[in-house]
Amino acid sequence: MQPDRSGDPKRRNVVVMVDDDADDLFLAAEAIDNIAAEIDFRTLTNGAELLDYLNRQGQFTAPGSAPRPDLVLLDLNMPLMDGHTTLNLLRKQDEFRDIPVIIFSTSTAPTDIRKSYLGGANTYIAKPQSFDALCEMMRCLSEYWFDTAERLDATD
Repeated sequence: MQPDRSGDPKRRNVVVMVDDDADDLFLAAEAIDNIAAEIDFRTLTNGAELLDYLNRQGQFTAPGSAPRPDLVLLDLNMPLMDGHTTLNLLRKQDEFRDIPVIIFSTSTAPTDIRKSYLGGANTYIAKPQSFDALCEMMRCLSEYWFDTAERLDATD
């Protein structure tokens, strides 16, 4: 399944952040607002929820409730399904392999970084320690993924 960009040239980029820490989700949403990026920011609390979202199951069956993400920010340490397991499942499904996944974790352990890249992560970023640094990181991510990087579109 490819992103459908044909209907609305002003479509906002969809970013889904998956993290079990409500404070981290709140601060990320505030950072997105602060940088005034054209982003439809969605939050989920674990990997199982992300799979339901992508497959439009459970609470995400209503039309429009789960637009295809242009980018996923994925924490590693979560209940029910951790980030490594989630990433591995995403990369095994053809329809989701092309979604950029950024591991966004407090861990800077070399084993976590290595396992993430080997599992198919596009990037690994340690969570910033201040709100200003978080805003700058979100600005950089938005500029890179939505303004600089070449992405697939529905006609590819």
